[in-house]
Amino acid sequence: MRLGTLSFLLMLTACGGASNATFVADSANANAGDSVRVRLFLTTLQGGVKVGAKVAFSVTSPAELSVSSAETNAQGVAETRVTLKEAGTATVTATVDGQDFTASVVFKAVEMVPTPAAVQFVNQPA
Repeated sequence: MRLGTLSFLLMLTACGGASNATFVADSANANAGDSVRVRLFLTTLQGGVKVGAKVAFSVTSPAELSVSSAETNAQGVAETRVTLKEAGTATVTATVDGQDFTASVVFKAVEMVPTPAAVQFVNQPA
């Protein structure tokens, strides 16, 4: 049985402590079981890029993450990939440098009716 596509919130911006964050998920549709890249863009309140910030990622079941922690690169980006194994909803959360700061992206998979691979006639049509 083929499961349906994931739809996701593309951007969510949040403020907390001395940082601003924007969460972005790849914009392409993905089938359950596929991997979707999620990136956290981190800046200072003054708009500068925040490099080397420790980011802890977590996700709700039935999803899995490729990495659960990362540091922001020279562009202020930390990323992980999330895989949703079955129809359902998963929320990815990022926590930055122990601040009271989190942002979430919600993925939702919808089960689809399988498409038959072939049609076979028992009796030839008239």
